[in-house]
Amino acid sequence: LAERGRGYGEGVAFERPDLAVVSDDGATAVVWTDAQHVALYDVASQRLTPLGDVGAYERGGGVSLAMSADGRFVAATAVTGQTYNDDGLLVVWDRAGGPPVAAVPLPDVAPYAVALSPDGALAAVARQNPPGNPGLWPEGIDVIDVASGGLLFRILALDEPNPPGLACRGHINRGLAFSPLGDRLAAGGQQINGASCTPTAVVEIWNLATREKEQTLTGPPRLGVDFLRYSPDGTTLAVASRLVQAPSPLTFDLTLWDAASGALVQQLESGSVPAITGANGLAYSPDGQRLVTWGAGNGDDDFAVGQVSTYGVAP
Repeated sequence: LAERGRGYGEGVAFERPDLAVVSDDGATAVVWTDAQHVALYDVASQRLTPLGDVGAYERGGGVSLAMSADGRFVAATAVTGQTYNDDGLLVVWDRAGGPPVAAVPLPDVAPYAVALSPDGALAAVARQNPPGNPGLWPEGIDVIDVASGGLLFRILALDEPNPPGLACRGHINRGLAFSPLGDRLAAGGQQINGASCTPTAVVEIWNLATREKEQTLTGPPRLGVDFLRYSPDGTTLAVASRLVQAPSPLTFDLTLWDAASGALVQQLESGSVPAITGANGLAYSPDGQRLVTWGAGNGDDDFAVGQVSTYGVAP
């Protein structure tokens, strides 16, 4: 489907295949066709159907895509200027067609990750730290009502500042996931520990009704969480984490966690995981018995056939 950071469908190239989002049934992907346009890519026919544009953005900065679990809604975020200091924008489309159902300005700070609730009614947007700010997630994660574009609330628990005088700082990655019922939000990121600035991957699970944190999942030192995915029944959370001081290309750990207790259930991979080197995606099969990963190879932004791994999930 792609090579060296370029994807192809019916002779039309699309950019950043490493940021493509694939539907649960594997039939459709959402892709960037150029620096500002989003389209649907039909895997069977290899055809692109334009959805719309998000405006100019600095390539690779503040760009994220998401699809609702029912496949009806697609969300995209981007920086609308040329630097992380420029404003961001959240756009949501209905795949049935027509203008965007929402276009929500995200002032001052670049969006870095987006997730849609299963019915597409809510969007969660994580915001990138502005340059020079030593805090961790100072802008938090916004939970937005898609219909009105209004901010429902903001998660700020992961904004603990680094110790004074330390140059390092934490950052969010692409780790956001709604539970299948849409009542929980899992947010993955990074905490900085101690004077050595050792990063540790952390996942927090939030109850959206009470707006309170229910669980915090932490493991060995990791650079951060790139992908989260709930099992279809909502009981298990799959986490892809980058390893500390990993060789080039980056390597990942893939673990399963009990969403209710926060206990580690299963370690599927540790160390080099070729299929998710430069991880591009993580998905469960509809029956919850298999977990599929796909990703770039040899450090390139590939989205290619053959770089897919399937794991059996213990009951």
